[in-house]
Amino acid sequence: MRASEIKLPEKAAIATNLLDQARKSEDPMLWGEMAAVLARDSGMFRTSGCVVLDIARVSAGLMDAAIIFRPEAAELDLGVTLAMESGALTGDFSGNPSTGNARQLVVANPKLFREVLKVLHPFRGRLPR
Repeated sequence: MRASEIKLPEKAAIATNLLDQARKSEDPMLWGEMAAVLARDSGMFRTSGCVVLDIARVSAGLMDAAIIFRPEAAELDLGVTLAMESGALTGDFSGNPSTGNARQLVVANPKLFREVLKVLHPFRGRLPR
């Protein structure tokens, strides 16, 4: 397994669970706005409803990035292991390495990872803790 070589978000296929967060949030418009920005700035935008599947697709090179909010501990453990084995980077929306209690997760190849963080930057201060 190997992560893709795509370097720019506008050419990337991005998987996310951000729209699922709108149902559980006091500010559903935030999640809609974030999803709209990602959809506008990416080549493909997809929501599968299964975090581990999204990360596995990134790890296999079938998708280029996964942007996950509030991953479950088991999803985080499995997903980060798969991603690291494929050469992908994992971290929070600020670029910090992922930890066992992470509330945010970005998975992408090293060059795309940095570019995805730039797209997410305007939302960092607005996200719930």
